[in-house]
Amino acid sequence: MNRQEENIFDPDEDLLSMIKRWDMAQSAVPPPEPSYLSPDEFQGFRAAMPPPEPSYLSPDELQGFQSAFAKAQEHSPPPPMPPKQSMSYSQVIEAADRAWIGPLTTPAAPHTAAPNMKQVKQMKKKRKRKRPVRKLLSWALALLLIITGALYLSAYAFAGLVDQGDSLSRASVTVPRMGVTNILIIGVDGEAVRGDGDGRSDTILLLSIDWLRGKLKLTSFLRDSWLPMPNGSYNRLNAAFHAGGVPALAQTVSANFSIRIDHYVQLNFTAFEVLVDALGGIAVPVTDAEANFLCRTTRLGKQIGRESMRQQMEARGAVKMTGEQALIYSRIRKLDNDFNRTQRQRKVFGIIASKALRSPVSLLFNISKALPYIKTDMSRARIAAFAAAAPLYLAFKIEEHYVPSDGSWQSANRGGASVITLDIARNTKELREFIYG
Repeated sequence: MNRQEENIFDPDEDLLSMIKRWDMAQSAVPPPEPSYLSPDEFQGFRAAMPPPEPSYLSPDELQGFQSAFAKAQEHSPPPPMPPKQSMSYSQVIEAADRAWIGPLTTPAAPHTAAPNMKQVKQMKKKRKRKRPVRKLLSWALALLLIITGALYLSAYAFAGLVDQGDSLSRASVTVPRMGVTNILIIGVDGEAVRGDGDGRSDTILLLSIDWLRGKLKLTSFLRDSWLPMPNGSYNRLNAAFHAGGVPALAQTVSANFSIRIDHYVQLNFTAFEVLVDALGGIAVPVTDAEANFLCRTTRLGKQIGRESMRQQMEARGAVKMTGEQALIYSRIRKLDNDFNRTQRQRKVFGIIASKALRSPVSLLFNISKALPYIKTDMSRARIAAFAAAAPLYLAFKIEEHYVPSDGSWQSANRGGASVITLDIARNTKELREFIYG
């Protein structure tokens, strides 16, 4: 088709028909055939070409070229946008169709393969396993909160029956580790605590609650220990209580053994008996020597009976005792020595504590008769807080210690009285390691 034929068109022909006819005329022209070299001609052509000669730049020329190239890059205009590609008639029609009716097929969104039935069952089993565990933990937490709240409220109500005693003066004692609460427990031989004087301290125990390590530590102090008193004179340890009450006794223990006493609980024999009876009695392991002594010299043997005591020791390894009987057992003096006596006291106190922790709610509602015979410096809120933490004590381990320790004391006579002199420095070190170590 020449130029004259290109310009010939029907006046009635529209623009689209003319574009179509133009595309058909262009496609009818055959493309030029490419010319190729034979392998021999190509090898000869490469051999005839001279090797390129390398050209080198001097250091000054190289530096100047690099600086000129860097400046050219800083001031060079951005690269031009590539020209738009021209579209053929058929591409124009297809673009118009897509703009009008949208794509014929919508590509599927990428997704993972559907799980098979085995995977579905495994997923359901995992969900079933997780849900009961979560529900169980939720119910357990809710039950623990309810029990703790009930214990706190009940203990707060009953704490009003406890006699408020003198407050302790906190000694400036260096504590190597926090998280330990020391409570001094004093058992007095008076018939009552409220209104009848202080009497003498028959039992001196230190209860150390190690919150961080989960331990309840019991330490016995021999009442005949010869120690310096707060006024500077020397006397037996139980004489400090008789002279100045609990504050003087606590100060004597704290100053001599370098421990901090946070609180105290003072109770007499009546409170001890009522406390044991409120628990329904306690089962105490008894040795043969103790059983023979009890049956021969005390009311406990007559009340229980020799045969009954023997049968209980053989069947259960322990003898069930009431409050009165447990008090008699704890106060045995003439069988052996004061060390064995304090060991029996620690044993009985540990049994009482373990049984009380297993049934704290029952104890609270049965201990009201003993509360008027108990004196403490703790507030009602502090008493309630200790009672509410009773479920935690169930997992605590109970450990024992006594002062003076083996090999650190000697029997002596002071003013006609039999006393125990002790190595205070050694006992202080051992006691602090036991409590805070």
